[in-house]
Amino acid sequence: MSDVPAARRAILTDGKGVTYSSAPPEQSRRMAMAPATVLAAVRQAYEGFMIPVTLDDRVGRRVGNPDFYRVRQFLGRPMVELLDCGSGMTGPNAATFRIYMALVTRVTDAPGGTSDVSVQLSATAKDLTSGTSSDLLPCGSSGKIEQRLLDEIEKRARGG
Repeated sequence: MSDVPAARRAILTDGKGVTYSSAPPEQSRRMAMAPATVLAAVRQAYEGFMIPVTLDDRVGRRVGNPDFYRVRQFLGRPMVELLDCGSGMTGPNAATFRIYMALVTRVTDAPGGTSDVSVQLSATAKDLTSGTSSDLLPCGSSGKIEQRLLDEIEKRARGG
């Protein structure tokens, strides 16, 4: 697996509009380190980004958190730079809605003792100010979260 080219996809939001994402549902990178080294770096990267690891599948080599949320900012960046959750009368929903995310990284064997690392992110947004509404809006990723996590994993795997 090498870096996956960007693909445009539409996410329908129950007749309330369409959100477009130019990022693929999964982003991957080959790293010139053994899977055990990369897996240790994955755990360190999640810890460094203050994402609690609630999934640590050592057999399937999957690490991540399939259920956490953030509001307004994530990884030190405004949420609107990272996700598109549509817009309302007050502007981009990602700026004020609670964003529920699932972020999972998988490490697989690659030729020559290297590793293929893939990061998958899915996100939805909920307006907490609308009273009892439980509607979740799907969000499209800019790809920045996945790329930043891959960069951090590679840096830590190299000992940086």
